[in-house]
Amino acid sequence: MTKEDRQEFAVEMSMLAEVFTEPLSEARLEIYFEDLRVYDFEHVRLGIRLARRTKRFFPKVADIAECIDDAVEARVQAHAMAAKTLYALPAGPRTGELKRASESLRLPERT
Repeated sequence: MTKEDRQEFAVEMSMLAEVFTEPLSEARLEIYFEDLRVYDFEHVRLGIRLARRTKRFFPKVADIAECIDDAVEARVQAHAMAAKTLYALPAGPRTGELKRASESLRLPERT
C-alpha cells in the first residue's frame, strides 16, 4: 500500500471495527497500516472484507494477512480455471482475441 491508500484503508478498517463493535484508535489504525503495507491495497481490501465475513472476533494483523493470502489464492485459482476453460474452447473467430485478453491479465506478485 502507499500513503495515497491511507484514507480508503481507514474506511475499510472503520467498517471492520463497526462490525465487531471494537474501538479503532488512530494508533491502532497506524499499526495495522504499517504492518499490512507490504500488500497491494486491493488485496488488503479483499482480506479485510473476508475477515469481516469469517472471523468471530476483531482480527489481528496476522489474521488479516492470512485472509489476504486466502483471497489472493482464491483469485489465482479462479483465473487459472478461467484460463483453462478459455484454452479448451474450439478455435473460432474471437478465440484469439479472448486468449490475448486473458494473457494481458497480470496476477499479483506474492510477497
